[in-house]
Amino acid sequence: MFNFEKIPPNQFTLLASLLGILLNIRMDANQQNSFGNFLVSVGQTMLTSAAQSEDQKAHPTKNSMLEQIDDMSTQLEKLKKQLKNL
Repeated sequence: MFNFEKIPPNQFTLLASLLGILLNIRMDANQQNSFGNFLVSVGQTMLTSAAQSEDQKAHPTKNSMLEQIDDMSTQLEKLKKQLKNL
C-alpha cells in the first residue's frame, strides 16, 4: 500500500485538491454530493478506528499491568541482592 506519510504536507494538500477538482469536472451536483458524503463517511470510519486504537494503547490491559508488576518485582529482587552484596 502507498505510504502517505512520505508526502510533505503542502504536496499532500495539493494532491487532495487536484483530485477533488478532477472528480468534480466529471460529476453533476447530485453525484458530487453523493460521492463527497461517501468519502467523508470513509474518513470518519478510519478516524474512529484510529482513535479507538490509540485509546486502547493508552489504557493497558489487566494482563499487561500484571506483566509490568512481575517485571518490577524481578528488578526489585535483583536490587535487593545487589544491596546485600555491598
